[in-house]
Amino acid sequence: MLSFYKMAINSPPLRCNEEEKNYLISDENFLDFLESKIDNDLGYYFWKKYIAAAFWAQISTPLNLMITIMTALTTAQSTSTGFLTKEAYRDISVATLLFTVINTFFTPLAQLNKSVEMVKKWNALGMNFEEIFYSVNKYENIDEYIEKYKALQKEINVLRDSEGPETINFVTDLIHTISVCSCLRGYDKWLSNDRVLMKKKIDIIAGRFGLSPCCDEGGCCNPTQVEIPGSSEAEVQTEKDSEKTEETKTLDSMENGGPEKTPKESLENKVVESHD
Repeated sequence: MLSFYKMAINSPPLRCNEEEKNYLISDENFLDFLESKIDNDLGYYFWKKYIAAAFWAQISTPLNLMITIMTALTTAQSTSTGFLTKEAYRDISVATLLFTVINTFFTPLAQLNKSVEMVKKWNALGMNFEEIFYSVNKYENIDEYIEKYKALQKEINVLRDSEGPETINFVTDLIHTISVCSCLRGYDKWLSNDRVLMKKKIDIIAGRFGLSPCCDEGGCCNPTQVEIPGSSEAEVQTEKDSEKTEETKTLDSMENGGPEKTPKESLENKVVESHD
């Protein structure tokens, strides 16, 4: 056991896979890798701070409003006796004291302001990323844009390092994790919404030029127009059932005295009988 432990310590660090190394050697692939990395980081930290700001906003506003109303009631009671009963005045005063202590200790308003400020900073980095990402001549000057992405990544690392322990909240982190796995699924990156809009535009173009059988001229892909596997078998089975039904009707009519006559044939038979 001890020899295995020594081998693990003295063993050289694992090197990157050869396929990954060969992939990142290409400047174009390295550019795409940086774009994906920055897209993930910006989306992750932006939504994390946005959820934290929303959380503190839902606590700070009702708490401060409640303290203001209770303080106004106790002030009115102190200026004019008989406005509240002694029991109600005592209960409101105790509740005001407790809410004031909670507000002073947790400082939800200060946490809200910090979170909003961080959201603005991440939003500014995101807009800078969009300006680089949507450049027309990006793949013509790859080295230049790689340096731009590296500078942007440094700004992201500096902003991440500037966050102190007072900005860490395990409750908001848990809410963010749940949101990423539920309502933010597929929209947790910075450019997620842009990709959805781009996909819709591609569907529109594909439908106009007939590039896709499931797209129409009005917009997105219509899955109802796509042939479902096994639908042909269902149609064959339906045709067989209809044939069986027709055969059953024919047998019933023969048992009742021959095939069923149409109204025209019945009228002709009545005319012949009256003539006879």
